[in-house]
Amino acid sequence: MALQIKNIIPEDTKKIIYTAIVQSRLQYGITSWGATYKSNLISLENAQKKFIKILYCKPKRYGSQELFKNTSILTLNQLHKISALKYIKKHQIINRIGHPEKLTRNNSTIIPPPKIMTNIGKTNVTYQGIQYFNKLNKENRQALITANQKNYKKIVRKIVTLEA
Repeated sequence: MALQIKNIIPEDTKKIIYTAIVQSRLQYGITSWGATYKSNLISLENAQKKFIKILYCKPKRYGSQELFKNTSILTLNQLHKISALKYIKKHQIINRIGHPEKLTRNNSTIIPPPKIMTNIGKTNVTYQGIQYFNKLNKENRQALITANQKNYKKIVRKIVTLEA
């Protein structure tokens, strides 16, 4: 069966199948549950890897990093980062920094995070998005600050995939 899939389905169609069946389900509500404990995400990550290996006819022991790199499919963690970074743009949290043209050497491009007292509060998408944003290098933060909504999504995806 796997050999039949490999010979019949073109590579771009495999990516469409993955996006429709797996990625769409993983992305649903990822802003809410994406920052949960690692132990809660392991079964989802394993199912994601297993589906990709079957779809692309890879052996069970095929390396995960190579798998995602060769197929240009995003990991669960990357999907969450993209979602959180989109969230802080959509809800104008990036605007807390100030006007991009007025940023100087002394003016930082860091977003001040909210004060969180509990570990459960640190799973909040706003907090996670700010943390991801602040960990980016200054050039990437500047690119996200100045990007319009249309370009922002492309830039976020490029930054997150290059970061891995």
